[in-house]
Amino acid sequence: MRYLACLFAGGNEEEVRSVYRRLLAVRISRRAGNVGDLPAQEAEAALALAGISAKEAEAIYRLTSLSNMQQRVVIPPMLREQAAEAEPEPVESQGPSE
Repeated sequence: MRYLACLFAGGNEEEVRSVYRRLLAVRISRRAGNVGDLPAQEAEAALALAGISAKEAEAIYRLTSLSNMQQRVVIPPMLREQAAEAEPEPVESQGPSE
């Protein structure tokens, strides 16, 4: 837990625990809904412990499981530096000063 906190949360272990509670709550609620081997009260308790609603759990599930690569990763456009160099200098494009 300490390693993950240093890696992702600036050493704040409680933030990592909070994220794990949310992910576990999403998993429990999805399992209770799809498989049906967990009671609904357990899923509701897990959501309450994580501090999220069923709607937020569904959004987390969709973002982490059903999103495509373009929604998950932002890849900067190629050759950004060359495009910036191709534009004229702002001072040159203003024209002569009076």
